[in-house]
Amino acid sequence: SSSSSSSSSSRSESTSSRSPTTSPSTRSTSGPLAAPSVPSYYYQDQCSGVPGSPMASPLGADDVGAVLQQLDQRRRQEARSTATAEKNDLIEQLNALRLDSERLLSSKLERARAEARLLEQQAAEAEQRAQSEMRARLERQRAEREERLQLEIQRVERRKALAQQEQRERERARERARLVAEAEAEARRHKAEQLKAQRKAEAEQQARQQKQAELQAKQKQAAQEAGHSAGSGAGGLSLGQNAVSAALGSRAAAPSLGPNAVVVSAPLSAGGAATAGSSSSAGVDTVPNSCRAPYLERIKLVKRLVELTSDKGPNDRNYHRTINMAINQISASHEQVCAKIDQFTQLFNHAKQTSERDYHFCLNTFACKVIDQGETQASSHRDSAYPIARVVASVCYAFPDLVEILLGHFHQVCPYTLPFYPRKKPGMSTEAFFVSMGYQVNSQGELESEDEFLARMSGMMSIFAALCQCFPDNPYTLEQGWSWIARVLNMKPRRITSTILFDFLSVAGFQMLRRF
Repeated sequence: SSSSSSSSSSRSESTSSRSPTTSPSTRSTSGPLAAPSVPSYYYQDQCSGVPGSPMASPLGADDVGAVLQQLDQRRRQEARSTATAEKNDLIEQLNALRLDSERLLSSKLERARAEARLLEQQAAEAEQRAQSEMRARLERQRAEREERLQLEIQRVERRKALAQQEQRERERARERARLVAEAEAEARRHKAEQLKAQRKAEAEQQARQQKQAELQAKQKQAAQEAGHSAGSGAGGLSLGQNAVSAALGSRAAAPSLGPNAVVVSAPLSAGGAATAGSSSSAGVDTVPNSCRAPYLERIKLVKRLVELTSDKGPNDRNYHRTINMAINQISASHEQVCAKIDQFTQLFNHAKQTSERDYHFCLNTFACKVIDQGETQASSHRDSAYPIARVVASVCYAFPDLVEILLGHFHQVCPYTLPFYPRKKPGMSTEAFFVSMGYQVNSQGELESEDEFLARMSGMMSIFAALCQCFPDNPYTLEQGWSWIARVLNMKPRRITSTILFDFLSVAGFQMLRRF
């Protein structure tokens, strides 16, 4: 379009340059052409080179009119050609504009179609996302329903298992109550038999004394008849016989004391008071050899176990981690205590089936962890000793080999559970003496303070006392607790005596009051 406009403008310029410069007043609008008065330079400028021009030859009036007609025709032709060219240019411009508009419309149409396809694609993706979200939501709802159903099933199973466990516990409690009743009946029967035997012995003694009195009367009568001197000798003889018979009678009536007897007598009846007899051995400084021998044997047993399990086995790490986690998880909950008892029972049975060495390793590790609980947890929270002792007592009842190992560890760490007060031997250093008493040495090689020592011993005594008051399936019963108190009271007190007595009675005093 720009090229056509430029060509048309060039044509118009050329046409305007060729057109005469005469004004319209010089032309005649009608009639034959007259010879106008035209200056001579006009012909020189406009008609130069034209045949018949004034420059070639002088023109007449007719020639000028012809020339003017030819010029007019030529101008008309040029105007028509110019109009035609302009028309063609306009047509070309219109065609170009039409093509441009068509291209613009087609591009807009393509963009609209692309946007429509994009919108359709986005709508399809949105619908697909909505369907996937719907499917995911349905899957989650189905999974949640299944999970709730599984949880409900597990809850029902746990309730059922708990009911079964409670039923077993009730049956076990009834069995224990029956055993306790039988034991109490047997104790009452034995006590009645002892009382009957004592009364029988007293009756026999009285009969012997009566016979002796009758014999003395007869001898005195015979002596009176024989004479004063013989009577005096017979009287002395009768007095000697009376003394011997009285001594025999008192020996037969007195109860027999075993080698483990202590000065504080055992309780005579449930609810009766035990009395401390006056004896020359009151306030002794050592325990009897019959009590010290098991202590030494238990210490040797612990050392043998340590030597036996010194070589690491393939399962030691798993055993150690399982026992440590299980003991740390013991809490004052019936379900938790029963669960830990079952866990330890299964673990020890598995270790026993694996090898004898693994079995003893588990028992020794279990005893060490119980001691650790006494030194750490029970020393700060005395109530935690009850669930720990309940688990330990049940495990000891199922595995009797654990009893001596556990007591050996108790005596090794806390000799006051025997009870035993170590003495300072000649040549023993002060640090070694304190270590034998139960003090610990820290990483800097310094002894712990007395408060730390008493706190650890209190925790150990709490566990020990809680073990004594667990009954009836307990290998270490309240009778051993009574013997321990008797030995402590018959020994010379130390600085720690009040602490261990207070801790023992704080834990086991209630059950001992009910029992004795």
